[in-house]
Amino acid sequence: MSEYLAFYQTQRDTLLRERGSIDQGYPASIATTWSLSFEKVRHANLASTELLNFCAFLAPDTISTTMIVQGAQHLPLILQNVVIHPPQYDQTIAPLLAYSLIGRNEHEKLSIHRLVQTILQNTLAEHEQEIWTEQTVAVLNTVFPNLEDYTTWNQCEELVPHILIRSRGMLQNEPVALLLARTIRYLLLRAQPMQAEPLARQVLRIREQILGPEHIEVADALNRLAETCREQNKYAEAEPLYQRALLLAERDSSHELLTATILNNLAICLKMRRKYTEAERYYQRAIEQYTKIYGPDHPRVAEVHANLGIFYSQVLSRSIEAEQSLKEALRIQENGAEQILEPNHPYVAVSLNILANLHFDQQQYGEAEQFYRQSVNIHQLVSGPHSLNVSYPLQGLAYLYLSQERYAEAKILFCRFYTYGNKPEGLIIPLSLIFWITLPLVAPCRVNWSRPSISRREHVVFAPMYLKPWRQYSRSDERKQATIVGAYWDGTIAPTV
Repeated sequence: MSEYLAFYQTQRDTLLRERGSIDQGYPASIATTWSLSFEKVRHANLASTELLNFCAFLAPDTISTTMIVQGAQHLPLILQNVVIHPPQYDQTIAPLLAYSLIGRNEHEKLSIHRLVQTILQNTLAEHEQEIWTEQTVAVLNTVFPNLEDYTTWNQCEELVPHILIRSRGMLQNEPVALLLARTIRYLLLRAQPMQAEPLARQVLRIREQILGPEHIEVADALNRLAETCREQNKYAEAEPLYQRALLLAERDSSHELLTATILNNLAICLKMRRKYTEAERYYQRAIEQYTKIYGPDHPRVAEVHANLGIFYSQVLSRSIEAEQSLKEALRIQENGAEQILEPNHPYVAVSLNILANLHFDQQQYGEAEQFYRQSVNIHQLVSGPHSLNVSYPLQGLAYLYLSQERYAEAKILFCRFYTYGNKPEGLIIPLSLIFWITLPLVAPCRVNWSRPSISRREHVVFAPMYLKPWRQYSRSDERKQATIVGAYWDGTIAPTV
């Protein structure tokens, strides 16, 4: 099958012109058969032909009628005049349905066979294909919703397949870069960095070619590419991208928000690379910049305060500075987040998760559980119960149960977000969590350590707990966890109840 697909990609025109078997009564090739249908449709209704051509440049399934109507201004004039009038639109679709060139479901979504798309594109001259590509990009840019309104995210999800189809071999211009940049932001909001990364590289390439390597839009493209790398734990690759983006952003004082965003992202990246002095400096600069833009009581300011406080506490062991930052984050989060944003906005869910982490860190378990649950509920409402975004507060809640010796509840949650971890872009789960999923639910086990590399008399069931869910994992910590699990399973550690 793979060999045939490779052959088809290089020889598809020849294959589509292959004639059928005369003995079976089908002497015409696939291309010829459909070309005859195209010609009949063209004579019946020219607008039908234009609609079919437009569908040939989209993803083949779930082509929304709403998208066609809202973006009609960018389509050929004859098509513009019919799509805004439902009776004429139905008359336009009728011959396409009659010749089985498209399908339409009960939700008014159109579909088209992939071979029909291929043959239609092959019948167009190169300049005609470029015109249709430009029109398709213009339509998608027009209908792409505002991402600040999370209620539109389902509409974005419908557009992504069309954008991904057109991203292959797209024209290299600014409308394309704008469309891809919007898509990257959406994919990052939905925790899909692996899918976003090739688009981010394409946007950077386009903007450098068109605008030059020093333009402010290049800084934005660099930041988005760095984010896709950082979200995949590729910190060494992300850092120089952030540094270059920051250098460009700071040259233009009119883009303070972009500068603040890069500062915060770079601080996180540097922390993960153990460049602690630099990370602290960028955290502090991010707080100053966000405060200048939003004022001192905005959730974005609280988020950086929380990041800095946890950094002081967990990494630098500077308890006084940690307490100051965490208290300020708590004050903002408890007083301001839901007053600035709608109660069910995803950013509120992120704020609640940070708030839960802060209470957990202070061993205020009741409050932490409440905030974790609220965060989970909002993410489930907005993104669905199986969204990767749900897994972040879910992970914190699992660790919380573990710290309270609520082992049965912890195991259920670990199993649940371990399912997300099996997805291509899922969580990178410490080995100890896999250990916990399979560990029988017993009382806390004391172990007799037989290996000098492991501290004696440690709770084996608490092995994953000493790494809290928001704290970075060092390589030595990961090796220690792997040693603990491996030692248990190869029988060299004998747990005693």
